Amino acid sequence: MTLPLRLTAPDTPRSDGLEETAAFFDGFVAADRRWTARNAAYYRLVRSLLQSIVRPGASVLEIGCGRGDMLAALRPGRGVGVDVSGAMVEEARRQHPQRECVLAAGETG
Repeated sequence: MTLPLRLTAPDTPRSDGLEETAAFFDGFVAADRRWTARNAAYYRLVRSLLQSIVRPGASVLEIGCGRGDMLAALRPGRGVGVDVSGAMVEEARRQHPQRECVLAAGETG
């Protein structure tokens, strides 16, 4: 069964109380690659676990997608990433243009 994906008001200014969280991750985007490399074993483990559950070609929605690397590693047929950080979403769109990345909060509807 395929359900339609409905995301309202993407890429709009924050007014949901998550401004501080968004600002933190906006500032963190430059250090994120170093952080990921420094914790490579953890990210390999998570990627391996997810790849054992999600078959290539599946539809995937990742809430808190950051730069979109994990979403891309899953090789979805349709992959949509959602993140509260505008800078992370911009980086995800730049790094993975074949994926749809949306600026929104998973906590809000």
